[in-house]
Amino acid sequence: MKKISLLLAFLLWAQTSYAAVEKWNRWIGYPLLNDAWRYDDRLRLPGDDQLKSAYLRNTFFCGVLAQELKYHLDQGKITSIEIVFSNKGDVPNHARRAIAQAKKRLRDDLTRLAGKPKTGKFGLARFKNKADFWETPDAVFALEADAGDYVILHIYPPGETPRTQSSGDVRKKIRQLDLPRRIQRNSFGDVFLVIPQVDQGGKGYCVPATYARILRYYEIDSVGMHQLAALFNSDREDGTSLKDAHKKVSPIFRSVGIGIRKQGDIALPAIKKAIDNGTPLLWILYADPRYEDIRFRNTKSRGGDPKSWRRNKITKSKRNSLPKEECAHACLIVGYNLLTEEIAVSNSWQSEADGQPTWVPFRVAKKFSAGESFLFEP
Repeated sequence: MKKISLLLAFLLWAQTSYAAVEKWNRWIGYPLLNDAWRYDDRLRLPGDDQLKSAYLRNTFFCGVLAQELKYHLDQGKITSIEIVFSNKGDVPNHARRAIAQAKKRLRDDLTRLAGKPKTGKFGLARFKNKADFWETPDAVFALEADAGDYVILHIYPPGETPRTQSSGDVRKKIRQLDLPRRIQRNSFGDVFLVIPQVDQGGKGYCVPATYARILRYYEIDSVGMHQLAALFNSDREDGTSLKDAHKKVSPIFRSVGIGIRKQGDIALPAIKKAIDNGTPLLWILYADPRYEDIRFRNTKSRGGDPKSWRRNKITKSKRNSLPKEECAHACLIVGYNLLTEEIAVSNSWQSEADGQPTWVPFRVAKKFSAGESFLFEP
């Protein structure tokens, strides 16, 4: 994972005075907020135009060890800041105790600074999250906690109290999305989608992270990776039972008008049809070292004339394999190239934060496929 020098950026940012939010920055310990509520590029957090995020190392916010920092943006304007503290994926030992301690510390401090909180819920209508709310003239704070899974502090601009999205409103919004306009093409014959990134970090959260990416693609930000991991009972080491996850997540997608259709094993005609409609595919595969070696070298080397590359693309690996059960992985198929017989894949990893897909020869992908793929379409 690429290291991010957060502290230097924070020190540079700290030279600017933000009078209206000064006391909150003092409490947080870093000047995360500013009067204009605009993202400062000096933070240099990786991500796309709508989400900047980074995993943290030995960083304390609000006197509590933090694991992840996220900025949600709309045209450079901060719509919310999310600080993920203790959670069962990043704090594997004594997570429940750490979550309880973090929740108490944050709740006590906010009550001391802003008074008694209001209690309520926010999120998607079929997936509501309990939270405590503190509304101040400078910012709105929402403390969301699940006793065995996570504690997250959400910070919003003043007056922007988070509300539950109704299924009807979300369905209407999704129907208005022009998905085919999101398709990108180039002179090499590539046809692909750029899907918002969610970084799973160093834990086995590929399934909840991938579902969260699909929700973000359909502009649903109220259900994230940690909430889905709690729903799926995902494990840091053992990952997620796909069968259980599919059963639990299907009602959420159906409630907003998105159908999940099991496709079986991957096939180029089905992939082409899905991408041409602007819809991604969730793919289950065995991402062992041979597959990863081919994927990396093939993507790095591809170019020139498509017809020549079709003959010369990389299909042989230099590394040894591992047992299948150690390599099960969920990712997204986001594109295809019929001229070169390759497919584009995208993983929930920080190394792919730029949103650009990687390219795998289809016959290699077929070899490492676990025989399951799922289509998500309105």
